[in-house]
Amino acid sequence: MTTTDGTFRAPVVVSDAGIQPTVLKLVGAEHFPTEYVSYVSDLEPGWGWASVRYFLDRKVVDAPMYTMYAEESWYTTERYARVRAGEEPDDVIVFLTVPAAMDPSMAPPGKECVVAGTICSPDPEAPEIPMLYRKVDEMMARVFPGFMDAVEHRVAEGPAEVSAHTRDSVVPGAGGECVGIGQVVGQCGTRKPSPVSPLPGLYFCGADAGSEGMGTHQAGDSGMRVAEIVRAAVPRLRAR
Repeated sequence: MTTTDGTFRAPVVVSDAGIQPTVLKLVGAEHFPTEYVSYVSDLEPGWGWASVRYFLDRKVVDAPMYTMYAEESWYTTERYARVRAGEEPDDVIVFLTVPAAMDPSMAPPGKECVVAGTICSPDPEAPEIPMLYRKVDEMMARVFPGFMDAVEHRVAEGPAEVSAHTRDSVVPGAGGECVGIGQVVGQCGTRKPSPVSPLPGLYFCGADAGSEGMGTHQAGDSGMRVAEIVRAAVPRLRAR
């Protein structure tokens, strides 16, 4: 591994940067079999997440978790295409959590942090994301009277920030995925990408390989499962 601090060598490298960024950019497609590169390139990205963190000067939301949706707000292929084209929907699906409702130490006494968001394209350059942030604001104001008046500070982050901080965009329209590759037929469950790459000593962990399930649970479980695979393989790799 070559970094700004020098080159480091090890019998094992475990990447949690995503299978597509690892194969197609960090290692380089030229080091893998052609059919494997095609397989990785064709993996469908998961949803992005247009997220807004609200820091409130008082408690407004009581429950620790909410899901808001209407008959018209869940995505069909047609509805999604219209939003991608810039059409503003009346409502969007909103999922929100209140961390201090589960652990009071997560917010100062008398104050509150609410994390809300809606599903969106994983494209870091998706032009409709600012509109979706605004729709989340509108939904929060409509469902919780006085909510926006209590906001001291607001931070919006979406596919562009995810890609900039954690997941390089190496496939057109992808890079800002909320939970790695999509959990769709052909690439989930027993068809999930293997955490063992074709290159001896290179492994994948995180949301893309090594486990099933949802979100951080999936990623954490993957780390533990892949660790066992690596421990079993290290003596054999060192012998080479």
